[in-house]
Amino acid sequence: MKEYKDGKYTIREYSNGNKHWFLNGELHREDGPAIEYSNGDKEWYLNGKRHREDGPAMEWSSGSKFWYLNGKHHREDGPAIEWTSGNTEWHLNGKRHREDGPAVEWSSGSKYWYLNGKKIFYFEYKILFEDWIEIPDLKYIGPFKRISDVFIELPIEIKKNKLLRVNKK
Repeated sequence: MKEYKDGKYTIREYSNGNKHWFLNGELHREDGPAIEYSNGDKEWYLNGKRHREDGPAMEWSSGSKFWYLNGKHHREDGPAIEWTSGNTEWHLNGKRHREDGPAVEWSSGSKYWYLNGKKIFYFEYKILFEDWIEIPDLKYIGPFKRISDVFIELPIEIKKNKLLRVNKK
């Protein structure tokens, strides 16, 4: 390993070609990534935490991208994690969260809904954000007999003033 000063930064160059920038003993760089790997991967840090405001804080040469603010997964205008496989995850302040769709989408088609880090069911999402839910394969057994079984898991504040629709088969 070779260590040297470049302006305010201490730079460590390793024999494998990786370079790390430090300020006061912590990974830190304001004008580029604080870690540059020889394979092309890059990581941005401020004060020892992954952080970048104008793009992903981790960019892998494979194409996967990870957004961070203050060491936590965070992105407001899209998924905070984008894998080259097509898998995506939406995070706010380090917690899986999305109000306009599933917070986790796998390339296989699997989808998972989260609010503030708490996993919710699809029908809960529909009730919260669309004021109703349609359950096409729920067997209709008369007015509100089966619906209460599904609805009972929801917090009381969600149950109030919401309409639940069931397709009658």
